[in-house]
Amino acid sequence: MVSRQPVDNILTEHASVRQLVNSVGNVMDDLDALSRLQTERFDLSQTSVQSLAEKQRSLAEVVESLWSKLKLHFAYEEEHLPDVLGPVLSKALMVEHGEIAKEFDHVRIVLDESDFSKVPQPEILEMKANLQTAIGHLCQMIEEHARDEDVLVKLVKKATKGPV
Repeated sequence: MVSRQPVDNILTEHASVRQLVNSVGNVMDDLDALSRLQTERFDLSQTSVQSLAEKQRSLAEVVESLWSKLKLHFAYEEEHLPDVLGPVLSKALMVEHGEIAKEFDHVRIVLDESDFSKVPQPEILEMKANLQTAIGHLCQMIEEHARDEDVLVKLVKKATKGPV
């Protein structure tokens, strides 16, 4: 019989990952609000640019924290889900893990290129938009993946309870 503990752990970890995804979104919202305020005033002072750069660094830190958590989570799933879901579904989830890893690489590149302190004011809006797009896509991928896994895991839980 299939052990339900790994399945329960996966659902619990998904809640933790969702909190980190929300943290990424919150920092991105802070950066967006700060850049909107600065562009509406049409005068980016050195202090304003430094604030944007600090928000960018905060965003990079929370993205790395999310990636660290996800790597551990993916390793756990890749160890325990093949016994629960079988080889075909497990392979599909692992492919998605790889796609999410590639998206993290893309986000890191965009973050590295988003040096607000070294670009003229008109480019800040474009830089912020690129960053928003990359972060939004990453968060969407993670959320969709977790939602799909949640469905599979809940079905496994139902199946392991036996006849009602």
